Amino acid sequence: SVRQTAKQDQQDAHRAETQTQRALNDQRAKPSVSPHQDPLAAAQLQVSVGDEPGRFADPLCASDPNGDADGDMLTNLSECLLGTLVDSTDTDQDGLSDWLEVKGVQFAGQTWYTNPLDQDSNKDGIFDGREWYLGSTNENVPADTNSNGIPDVWDEDNDGDGVRDNLDLSPYTSTQPDGPNARFFTEDTPLQLVFNDLMADELVKVEFQVAPQNPDHLWYTQNVLDWPLDDKQGQIQDADSATFYDVAQDLPPAPNANGDMRLVPMLEIEMAANAANLPPSEPCTAPTGEETTCYPLLEQFGIAVQPLNGDTLAAYVPLQVVTDPVGDNNVAFYGQMFYRASGAWGAPANVRMVWAVQVLNDICDAYDDNICSEYSAMNVPQLVHIYADEWYLSGIHVTEEHGADMALIYEDPQAFASAGVEEDGPLYLETLYGLLYGLDNTFLAGADCDSVEANGACVGNDQRDITVPELARRFEHTINSGVSDTDRWNLPNVLRVDRQSYASSDIGLLTTAVTETVRILEETYTPAWSASQPITPTILLAYESMSRSVNLDEGLAGNANLAWSNQTLTLNFRQSGADAVDLNTMAVVKWAPYAYTTTDGWVGADINQFYDNALASHLARDFDGAFPTPEENETYQTLAQVLYLAVYQGNLRLVEIGALVNGQIQRQIIAQEYQKPSEAIAVTFLTTALESIPTVLNALIVFSETWAQIAHGLTLAG
Repeated sequence: SVRQTAKQDQQDAHRAETQTQRALNDQRAKPSVSPHQDPLAAAQLQVSVGDEPGRFADPLCASDPNGDADGDMLTNLSECLLGTLVDSTDTDQDGLSDWLEVKGVQFAGQTWYTNPLDQDSNKDGIFDGREWYLGSTNENVPADTNSNGIPDVWDEDNDGDGVRDNLDLSPYTSTQPDGPNARFFTEDTPLQLVFNDLMADELVKVEFQVAPQNPDHLWYTQNVLDWPLDDKQGQIQDADSATFYDVAQDLPPAPNANGDMRLVPMLEIEMAANAANLPPSEPCTAPTGEETTCYPLLEQFGIAVQPLNGDTLAAYVPLQVVTDPVGDNNVAFYGQMFYRASGAWGAPANVRMVWAVQVLNDICDAYDDNICSEYSAMNVPQLVHIYADEWYLSGIHVTEEHGADMALIYEDPQAFASAGVEEDGPLYLETLYGLLYGLDNTFLAGADCDSVEANGACVGNDQRDITVPELARRFEHTINSGVSDTDRWNLPNVLRVDRQSYASSDIGLLTTAVTETVRILEETYTPAWSASQPITPTILLAYESMSRSVNLDEGLAGNANLAWSNQTLTLNFRQSGADAVDLNTMAVVKWAPYAYTTTDGWVGADINQFYDNALASHLARDFDGAFPTPEENETYQTLAQVLYLAVYQGNLRLVEIGALVNGQIQRQIIAQEYQKPSEAIAVTFLTTALESIPTVLNALIVFSETWAQIAHGLTLAG
């Protein structure tokens, strides 16, 4: 019927939004509505001045305006005015009903509303439903974690620890002085960590977000001092006045040209040597010639392990400043430590925040009247002293890694001729946009859609259709001669897929950036580059990582897997029972452009310059005359640019949840409603006069004045 057809179109237009479509919307970073503006009254005002009544039309708006098709206490006409779905109680799928978002709530003397068309009304990275209910004792009253009179759903800093939610490792919990878990840690009273029930031989990553008691200390790390020149006596000497910038010119001149002494923030983690649970070690020789023990994996991340005595080791974890771009303020430090469980955890690990004094020391070899007359080495980096600080925990997140499968996917300049298509230089991007469209509807959607029933429902086999190994099988053009055009989604057969497996996503990302990407650029794109015809290729990274994790925020919900006892924090990774920690599989897609210079070779292209120049020029050619009107071409071109930036920042999705049952991991696929079989994706690229990128944008978005206004706003904001 007309009603059923209209309803299906309505559902398809909204529920079928992919990660990419949401990413386009998410580029509008500011909150989408005012917290105190009645959305229904605003919608009625729009209609009264002739604006569009909403994004979705439904016959019930006219035939039964006072009815309530979905029983959510909003009339059909109200839903049409708002743009919400007539037959869904939660249009934006954020966990809050449309009615609750629209009717508003009285809180701290004001009426607060959320946006029924946006999962995250205040753009802080947390869905409205989670912010409303987590910690709330009344489902009709939103939570206010820090009791500041602003509901969490509109609060930029839920726990009030000075780190805004979108930067906070644990946005609901900290040990800040004014909070319910107030704890300061010092040299004599360190944080004590215990992890129980870890699976043997799995890599464990511990992420710390810490803040010194004195916030001024957050700026110490950016100060560089100068040891007195011609000091040729004592433990620290400076005979040549060299600075950090002089000896390492890959560092920025400011502040490194200011001198040769600086404070370096670190975490000192003290642990029993016989139960340290560290990653594998190997014998090695120190620069002094002394035989010692090295930890190669830890050293990749700048972590040093030293013996304190025969029974105790200390790991020194470098800390990075967390800077809030709003106000350009330093708000915390971040660091990460790695373990590999080999048995019971044993005694708690003592965690202290320390400042190491690092100098470029000139090493004296001979003295004359107590003044150095000959040097054996100049400007040797040394830690000459360590000071403990007082600090609190802003957040902690512990991840038990279960491996990561990664694929670097890129267009092969040598494959275009054999594929019978025109070469796609200088950006080598067209086919990647087409691949992205397919990945959105399969890989990122957790698709299990081997066939489709008459009503459009997917029928699967309890196996995800597209995994990283399957991407390599289908799209690596050197081995896919037996793969059908449909399974390749009718994309040009010009892709290479370099697949690698790693113990963790962090190791994989580090190796990918340092080794694999460089190799691909040198082998594949250096032959295609010339000074007269430079190229800026894009490489897409698709990966899936498996892990179990526990966050400091678990304590807010009374989770039995987290407990405090004085200064001791215990995190439990139960493997079975009601409190078992799930094994989650995340799918991630991101890409980046690369540029070549004769001085530096291949480097990551400046994303702002690429976005404004190379990408804009390429898309202008693609969209020139692609659609009937200049407004459509300009709208789609802008959204294609924004889409590139969104994927550059990364799209990720939970696609599987696993649990340990009788010693075996049982997995549940988390398939999205917008999942598609290969046939449906392939049809998109089967017969079209458009280039790949306009085809993708046309498939993702139906042009409307709303999208034109959004694109215009993004152009002005850019």
